[in-house]
This record gives sequence, C-alpha cells and structure tokens, in this order.
Amino acid sequence: MKASDIMTAPVITVQAHTPVREIAALLLKHRISAVPVMKDGAMAGIVSEGDLLHRHEIGTERTDRSGSWWLWLLGTDRSIGEYVKSHARYARDLMTREVVSVTPDTPIAEIASLLETRGIKRVPVLRGEQLIGIVSRANLIQALAVTPPPVSKPSKR
Repeated sequence: MKASDIMTAPVITVQAHTPVREIAALLLKHRISAVPVMKDGAMAGIVSEGDLLHRHEIGTERTDRSGSWWLWLLGTDRSIGEYVKSHARYARDLMTREVVSVTPDTPIAEIASLLETRGIKRVPVLRGEQLIGIVSRANLIQALAVTPPPVSKPSKR
C-alpha cells in the first residue's frame, strides 16, 4: 500500500491570513487535528492542535516567570517564539513552516516510520507543489482495520 491508497482527500485548508479563532472552530467542526496553510496556491505550513495548546486567551500560555516582568521579558531564557505563538492572530504567525511531506507513491511503511521518528501525527501528500491529500495516524490504523487477514494454509498432519 502507498500514500494515495489511504490518504484523506480533499484536504480542508486555511489561508495564511485566516484568524486563529477561525482555525480552532474549523478543527472542531470537522473533527480534525490540523489544517495545511496555503499561500499563493502552495502549502506554506500547517497548524495543528499542538500549535493551539498554549494560548494567552485561555490562560494556557507558558509562564515560567519569576521575579520582575522586565527581567523575564529581556532574559535569555525567554523564548520569543513561544510568545509569538501564544499571541498569534493569524495562521501565518502560528503555523509550523518546516513540514514533512510525502508523495502519492510513498509506501505506508515509510510513512509509519516518518511519523514515529519525527514525532508527528500526519503528513501532507504533495504532487510537486500541489497538495492532494493528507495521511494521519488514523489513516494507518484504518488501513489495518479494513485489510483482510492473511490466508493461512492448512497444515499437513
């Protein structure tokens, strides 16, 4: 089996200028865990549930603050990236830019290894620069569930 055999298509996507709240609503509405971000017809990144975990609006922003706020803000241990992500208003400010992707002909064994070794939950399927599908862990489990068991030969006694 290969990516094109198990991928979900068409893929629900958002634009780089899509507001974060709209992305959250889209994930809930469609019961999905991530959306690719498109810009000028090409995939620019992906926003996942993980990107939305630490948000200042809901009080889940990472706050390892101790002492004065200005020392914390200017300190070397302060991650500017974390702050930007937790306060991002649009997909372009929040998305993961370096996205691992596969082609339609990628064997599912290779996809399973990618998901495991990279610690990711899904990979977009690209034909050139065109997004044609997405393969998630759930797609791999679904393939297992619907694949008939191997036929065993009767043993000779």
